[in-house]
This record gives sequence, C-alpha cells and structure tokens, in this order.
Amino acid sequence: MKPLMLGLVLLLSSMAMAQESVHPAGPVDPHPAISQDSTWAGSMVIIVVTMFIAAAVIGPVVRACMPPAPPDVPLHDMHADADVAHGHGHGH
Repeated sequence: MKPLMLGLVLLLSSMAMAQESVHPAGPVDPHPAISQDSTWAGSMVIIVVTMFIAAAVIGPVVRACMPPAPPDVPLHDMHADADVAHGHGHGH
C-alpha cells in the first residue's frame, strides 16, 4: 500500500510541476490588503464575549443535569464470578 501511495504522490507532483504556471501581466501584490473599515471589530468582540458568557452559564447547567457517574471499579473486581487462579472463565 505504501509503494502505491508513494507512486501516486510522485505522479501527481510531477504532473503539477510539468504544467506551466500562468501569471497575469502587471504588478502582483502577494499579500492580502488590510481592511480600512474596522466597524465590524466591535460587533465581533461582543459576539465572542457573549458566546463565552453563554458557555459559562450553560456548561454548569448541563453538568448538573447529567446522571451521576458510576463508581470506579478496580480491574480485579470486574469479574466477581471468575475463579481466583486468574482463569477468568476463558476455558484455560
């Protein structure tokens, strides 16, 4: 399986490298432009803070409504009907 995957990766990468890259003529700005309109930032902060407050309220409510967890049982007590010689009823 590994040689097949390696061959597939090599085939796809060689095909990608063989293709000519087409770049538009003219100046290309490789970096994204930062928005000059920052009116959305205040709304986003309010939304994020509201979500954290909602999670802080909802989390304890959900946890309080959950059924109690079963008590932890030590591994050696899980098979109470098994014999003491570690046979555990597997026919050994």
